[in-house]
Amino acid sequence: MNCSASTVAKADYQVYLDYGADSFLGYFGQLTLTETSLRFRSRWRFNLGTQLAVRLCIESRAANEPRVCEEVTGIVVSCDPLLDEPTWYEMVVLFLDLSS
Repeated sequence: MNCSASTVAKADYQVYLDYGADSFLGYFGQLTLTETSLRFRSRWRFNLGTQLAVRLCIESRAANEPRVCEEVTGIVVSCDPLLDEPTWYEMVVLFLDLSS
């Protein structure tokens, strides 16, 4: 689950798949986070209905603040290839409520 410090310093966020099995770096224009879902661009392709556990780490804008990380579990409800970058996908993950 480690990325090099120089690479991470240039990225706005990191997404780790299933306890660090794979990861990628991204920029804020490629990510939308709401209370119920996560939309992001990725090289990962998943079938609709796939359950995912991801760890999302967002870099702070201020140099003296730590990055914020959160682990979430959800279901893939959309995974469409990007027209301008066919090896990338826009994925939407709907969060599951695992509190009960």
